Amino acid sequence: MSALESSRAYRAVAIVLTAATALAWVGIVSWTPGPAAMDDMAMPPLPSVAALGLFLPMWMTMMVAMMFPAALPMVLIFHRVSTDRRRKGVAAVPTWVFVAGYLAVWAAFGVAFFGIEAVIRWLAGVPSGMVRLPATITALAFLGAGVYQLTPLKGVCLRRCRSPLEFVMVHWREGTAGAVGMGVVHGAYCLGCCWALMVILLGVGVMNLAWMGLLTLLIFVEKVLPAGALVGRVVGGGLIALGLLALLQPSLLPLLTLGL
Repeated sequence: MSALESSRAYRAVAIVLTAATALAWVGIVSWTPGPAAMDDMAMPPLPSVAALGLFLPMWMTMMVAMMFPAALPMVLIFHRVSTDRRRKGVAAVPTWVFVAGYLAVWAAFGVAFFGIEAVIRWLAGVPSGMVRLPATITALAFLGAGVYQLTPLKGVCLRRCRSPLEFVMVHWREGTAGAVGMGVVHGAYCLGCCWALMVILLGVGVMNLAWMGLLTLLIFVEKVLPAGALVGRVVGGGLIALGLLALLQPSLLPLLTLGL
């Protein structure tokens, strides 16, 4: 592959990921019901495997929309290194294999998220579906996410996500299995960085577009921009304050969840 072809392929990967992100957001916005329709979508507690089959495509669409903007630098670094190795005569693996490993981690977390939400709803006596959880759950989600933002584990995972070239140099593995493994490892660091933020969606609503947008922006800032780590800690303090406020003044919850 010539340098010109490599440059074109690099741009093509960036365009494909950007287009996938945009299409995912269009799909989410098109699918999300209005607030008045949410209570009508309630289902019995402990939903079936069929319900999980409906949930996972929605969840993965959300992950593409929310995670791809921040994951783009890592994917492009993988593609560039893989392309350079191909130019040197070393067999290379398509970039989508790395991305598949990354998404597999978020799919596994989606299954766990679905199960945890079902158990919480069962214990609280709240039907599954779009019906909101009790205010205490929302407050605890804010508090838990805020505290996790300040933990050493969050800091370690965030540093790995903020250093894509270092990650590739340390974790590079040859072949298809190696690329999948790299995607899984990066996905694990990303999950370690962001899982608590995703838990906020348990409280504010899985399809709360306003909070999805805010979390997407925060994840991008944390992972990509120079002051991201500092912003993450500041946001952690803000989430703790929101959680305490929600515990002390449950009547403010509609405002804290941006009215959704």
